[in-house]
Amino acid sequence: METKRQMWKRNWFLLALLAILTAGPLLSDTPIDQLLSHLPTNLLTAVILFLMSVSLDTSQMLNALFSPLPVILALLINLTLVPFLGLFLSRYQAPPEFQLGLLIATIVPTTLATAAVWTRRGHGNVAVTLLVIMLSNIFGSFLIPVWLKFGTGQATDFQLGSTFIRLFLIVVLPVALGQLSQLYNDFKEWAFLQKKLIGTIAQSGILLIILKTSAQYGDAIISQFRTGGLTSSLLWLIATIILLHTLALLLSFSLARLFQLMPDDQLSVMIAGSQKTLPIAIAIANFPLFANDTTIALLVIPPIIHHALQMIIDSWVVDYWRENQAPKVVDF
Repeated sequence: METKRQMWKRNWFLLALLAILTAGPLLSDTPIDQLLSHLPTNLLTAVILFLMSVSLDTSQMLNALFSPLPVILALLINLTLVPFLGLFLSRYQAPPEFQLGLLIATIVPTTLATAAVWTRRGHGNVAVTLLVIMLSNIFGSFLIPVWLKFGTGQATDFQLGSTFIRLFLIVVLPVALGQLSQLYNDFKEWAFLQKKLIGTIAQSGILLIILKTSAQYGDAIISQFRTGGLTSSLLWLIATIILLHTLALLLSFSLARLFQLMPDDQLSVMIAGSQKTLPIAIAIANFPLFANDTTIALLVIPPIIHHALQMIIDSWVVDYWRENQAPKVVDF
């Protein structure tokens, strides 16, 4: 029979995630919130991706490059099929800010660090996920203005140059440095032996980022429940996002099974194909074309709720996958 300690060890991340999402909004405008506001999120994301890459054998990355079907499927799902789902389901939201906010949440690329951490946690193919992270954020930068034009009928001035520089520094460079570090055999051996510790540090970094976001924007959600008269709209939005992400996971799983991918590749397609990044969504919500003092709080609500729910749902998915589908390897 499983002891409490074993249960905590197996579910510590999910329990910590739920605690942060519950308590985070209560930290708004507190000294802790002020302290978290100085957290360099971009740097922390880069460190997490470096940790994922440094503990990944280079041969796995090469295999993912020369057998690109899982990467192609995940990109197709993340950059086309999920946005189509978002475009369709957003039309049934109210007020209009929720419509636009849900559209924004679904047209952005895959998550930067979270997808890699979740894939490793479920014993999926991290190499596939890292490639999807890099490519989806590059190609997605071109597609965001197209989806916004298609969904809103308004042209947007999306700064591709600065976006590419930011993505290179946050995503491409850390992954490349992590792989280059394996040229030093002693460091490579150390990273392999400390794989569990590296994974724990990476997951803790994810929790810290989520805590900052929850404290920064969670108060806006609570205030809408209390004074905005939008309780029914928020509940409908939550139900819609659960449906949307579940459909994305099922679609990813079905396509991966259809093409007879290996179980580790299936999980990578599911996670990298369905997850969406929050920082870029927040940046788009702050576009002058869309946002003003009265609408910004409403625009950011759908991306924040989408991000939180995908974290919870995918935590259950990867833990189930690890116990039932993945080969029995050293745990995270």
